[in-house]
Amino acid sequence: STWGRSLSVSRSSGCPAFNGLFVWPDMINEQESAGLLKQLNQQLTRRRYEEGHWDNVIHKYREMERDMQWFNEENQIVLNRLRAFLVEFGGWQLRQLMHVLDYAPDGELGPHVDSIKFSGHVISGLSLISPCVMRLKPTENVVCVDREQQFVDVLLPARSLYVMCDDIRYNWTHQI
Repeated sequence: STWGRSLSVSRSSGCPAFNGLFVWPDMINEQESAGLLKQLNQQLTRRRYEEGHWDNVIHKYREMERDMQWFNEENQIVLNRLRAFLVEFGGWQLRQLMHVLDYAPDGELGPHVDSIKFSGHVISGLSLISPCVMRLKPTENVVCVDREQQFVDVLLPARSLYVMCDDIRYNWTHQI
């Protein structure tokens, strides 16, 4: 795996190796983050936090999906720059539809492996407001001694971009 600078990672003892996780801190600046948040919050603040999702993975959240064309010109420039970076770095073509999640202070995203049908072969995310820890746990496809005790915690700083593909995408659950 390639890790961004200043990336904080903790692994449980004996945790098996993996590949396909990439994190880049400071991929957008504070002004760009504020611009994205301003536009997104015009819609998100009109919604109430949902208690649970149909798949029972997300709790106390607000969400929306937006096509790239929905964003104003300034924000499209930022998002297109990130998309171009991902194409250049890994050849990753991302969906035009963006899934936006906002968690309540006590909200959570439980452990899961995203459906290929809804998420594609590459998962990427941009952490806008605050840092968070993403916990990765091996699925039954990963050989390990004590699956319940194995995990990797990855700090996702505010304004960081992450990608999950290959082994980590399919064989490890992720949660926040």
